[in-house]
Amino acid sequence: MIRLDRVTRAYPGGVLALDNVSMEIAAHEFVAITGPSGCGKSTLMHLIGGLDTPTSGEVFVNGVALHRATDAALTEYRRRSLGIVFQFFNLLPTMTALENVSLPLLLAGQRLEPAREAAAAWLERVGMARCSGLPSPAPWCTGRRSSWPTNPPATSIPPTPPKCSRPCKRLLLSGFAQW
Repeated sequence: MIRLDRVTRAYPGGVLALDNVSMEIAAHEFVAITGPSGCGKSTLMHLIGGLDTPTSGEVFVNGVALHRATDAALTEYRRRSLGIVFQFFNLLPTMTALENVSLPLLLAGQRLEPAREAAAAWLERVGMARCSGLPSPAPWCTGRRSSWPTNPPATSIPPTPPKCSRPCKRLLLSGFAQW
């Protein structure tokens, strides 16, 4: 469950991205957040993803109080409970596709071989297995680069669906149908 209670996010210079927003999203509920450019969609996603904190108000995701969580707790939340599909690809160009997908698993403490096996399974799941040994982005795989699972949850068995920024263009739904 996602719950925001009277959330405001203000930035320097008087920019008010969110103003007293309250909302609830139940488990397994599918929600599309739409609106014009600059209305706060990305700010809202950053708050739910634990990438930013509100100026005021409360943000809870599955009982975790993100608005008062420590940096270590937020890192653990993002590492164990969240898959994020970013608007930009965030791939390391000096690494192969398999290495890029393995990296979050290795950072979470998995050993090399299990991390590689899980990463290969994720690439297979989204139809990108043929790109696993190629540099990221591989010239002939760039058209589908936006569907690469660059941030699989560390368990490699995602407990919740990914939170997406610009999901209509960026998420290959068939690859995540089991979520």
